[in-house]
Amino acid sequence: MIDFGGRSVVVTGAAGGVGSALVAVLSACGARVIACDREGTDLTGAGIEEAHHFDLLDDDAVAAFAKRIGESAAPAAVISNAGWTRAETLADVSTIALDHE
Repeated sequence: MIDFGGRSVVVTGAAGGVGSALVAVLSACGARVIACDREGTDLTGAGIEEAHHFDLLDDDAVAAFAKRIGESAAPAAVISNAGWTRAETLADVSTIALDHE
C-alpha cells in the first residue's frame, strides 16, 4: 500500500459509495482526507479530516474551495469522483446539457 504520510488528498463525491470507500482506503494509507460533496450530504464518516459542502457546478464555490486549500500545503492528489448519470440516449441530450456537463 502507498504511505501518504499525512499528506492531504482531496476526494470529490466523498459521501457516495465509491467516495466513502476511497476515503476509507486513503485514510488507512495515512492520508489526511479532505472530503467534498454537495450540501445535504453526510461527510462525518471515519477517516475524514476536513469536510467541504459545495456544488462542483458552481464556479464561485469551486474557486473559494481552491483558494482555501491553496492556503496550506498543496494536496498530494485530487480524486475527481463526483458525478451522476443520465437516463437518456446521447441523441436525446440537448447541447445545453452537454455544455453543462
